[in-house]
Amino acid sequence: MFFTYIMSNTHTGLLFMGQTDDLERRVWEHKSNIGSPFTREHNCHNLVWFESHASCESAYAREHQMQSWSRASAIARIEALNPQWRDLSLSLTDHHIYAPERMFEAYGQYAFV
Repeated sequence: MFFTYIMSNTHTGLLFMGQTDDLERRVWEHKSNIGSPFTREHNCHNLVWFESHASCESAYAREHQMQSWSRASAIARIEALNPQWRDLSLSLTDHHIYAPERMFEAYGQYAFV
């Protein structure tokens, strides 16, 4: 399974968009400051949005589509599924990641991809 995701520095609202085949590992890299230089420099350590994809090609195409979104569009998509901008990485488990019909199941709420 493949993923597109958005990391944020919630105190200033900077956004980083990426794609990966291992979401838990990639988020850990960002949080450990061994992710991208942008996330390291701007402390984008909170996973605020993600979606699953069946193929690498699909995730790659979606990442490029996401990078063309306006900031307002990206924020609207985040807030539609994660209005409090909670760090979704705190709820990542195999059940959450590999259940493609759910983006996350945390804090008593379901968000569908």
